[in-house]
Amino acid sequence: MRSDRRARAFCTFFLLIVFQAQGQERLSIAQAIEIALRQNPGLAAARQELGMASGRFWSDVSPPPPTLTLTREYIPAGRSPAQFQEQSIALNQNLDFPVSWYLKGEHSAQSRRQAEAQVRTSTISLIARVKIAYYTARGCLDKLELAGENVTIARDFSQRAEIRFKAGEATHLEYQTSRVQLGQVLQALERSKKEERVSRSQLMFLLGKKEEGRVEVPVSLDSLEYSPASGSLERNLTMADQVNPQLSFMRLKKEAASTSASLAWWNVLPGLSISYLRQSRDGNSGYYGFGVGVSLPLWALFDHRGKIEAASAALRASEFELKDTENRIEVEIQQAWLELKESERLIELYLSDLLEQSEEVDRTARVSYASGEITYLEYLQARQLLIQSRSEYIDALVQVNASKARLEEAIGAMPNE
Repeated sequence: MRSDRRARAFCTFFLLIVFQAQGQERLSIAQAIEIALRQNPGLAAARQELGMASGRFWSDVSPPPPTLTLTREYIPAGRSPAQFQEQSIALNQNLDFPVSWYLKGEHSAQSRRQAEAQVRTSTISLIARVKIAYYTARGCLDKLELAGENVTIARDFSQRAEIRFKAGEATHLEYQTSRVQLGQVLQALERSKKEERVSRSQLMFLLGKKEEGRVEVPVSLDSLEYSPASGSLERNLTMADQVNPQLSFMRLKKEAASTSASLAWWNVLPGLSISYLRQSRDGNSGYYGFGVGVSLPLWALFDHRGKIEAASAALRASEFELKDTENRIEVEIQQAWLELKESERLIELYLSDLLEQSEEVDRTARVSYASGEITYLEYLQARQLLIQSRSEYIDALVQVNASKARLEEAIGAMPNE
């Protein structure tokens, strides 16, 4: 008996956990960004590229491994190698010319800073994509709610039209139109459900999560809000010149190309070689020796000439690429700014005029239809005007917030900057 009560209690507790787990999960825009930065595999891969660049730095500044040699000389013919008269144990180390070694380290450090700029670019791009996907998903949820409201109203008026038709107070055309309208809003509801599922899947993809099989329980998202953008186009252009990671990457690329060009010239100078040896001769092991050598760049006319020409061409190419990136970012900021301002003007128009007028038309038409002053077709026109206004306002809210995200991405500033 006691075991049965325990089993029932366990089952009740388990079902309660499952029920709570299937409830609505609230996800704010800040939480979505935090999850994406932590779990998005694309950004994780960019961070690994940074780790690879850090590893290459130590590889580039490391000298080649030293050489340890053992030589035995003056061995009588037909005797074993142990019967030598002279033995040398030598340790030899080759080194680059000091300036060349320094330039290699500088070039590697510049490559690492380029990788850091790439990670920053990927981070800013991911944040913008998460914001746009979040706003799109929120808009789809609002449209889904609007579609559900429309179905309720259409079903109510369809039932009223049927009652009026059977009572002889409405025409057959009015009754059939109400039925057709109900079918259309039901189809619109299904389309809204599909769009909501797709938008949420896109958001979950950016967050690095797999979409669960339960699609009937939507995630609770923050409401769409509107606030006018501050600043000016000139200020945004100035900020981009200072903080945009793509510009930083191209400037670092130009610096790295300049370092490579200098390195190509300095590599003409000879490398160095130092050695130390211990010697044994005629049974006496108290000898030592050392050596210093330089490489002879006899073939520099062929080898280094090609490297110098290639490095010089790469430097000129990086200068053109930097200018092209500057122009492209300036155009992107201008386009994003104009798009944002146009979206804001549309929002202001809806808030100041269109929404209020369409709602007033709908209220008047609803009262007139209830009192028999207008037909269902006339009311339907008013209702469709309100539906269109609300739907377009939701689209405008999504667009204005997405435009802000695209402007932030074009500027290249992190949200807290």
